[in-house]
Amino acid sequence: MNFLLVGNSRLHWAENVENEYKFFHTKINDAVPKNINIKKIIWASVGKSPEFALKKENEIKTKDIQLSNLPDFLGVDRALACLAALKIIENPLKKDLIIADFGTILSITKLNR
Repeated sequence: MNFLLVGNSRLHWAENVENEYKFFHTKINDAVPKNINIKKIIWASVGKSPEFALKKENEIKTKDIQLSNLPDFLGVDRALACLAALKIIENPLKKDLIIADFGTILSITKLNR
């Protein structure tokens, strides 16, 4: 399965190969990488849509992410980062988490446990 996050200045790709993810980035107007099947890609966007066609039914929006108390202003990129943090970070003391996103701008999100 392949994934795409459309950012403000770049496209962020994830390719799952043998249960391991490979990540890479391209410019907004670059061609779709040859190893990506654009018809099956799961995608989300915080920026302007790229020139190639993406299937609307494969789009993930913030409202689709299973987190409680998400503020309306939180973008899908930050919501996905919070979800990933909850899934991969061991937090035995159940402390709050700080998520830093170094994209076009620096975004800091506090995740309450």
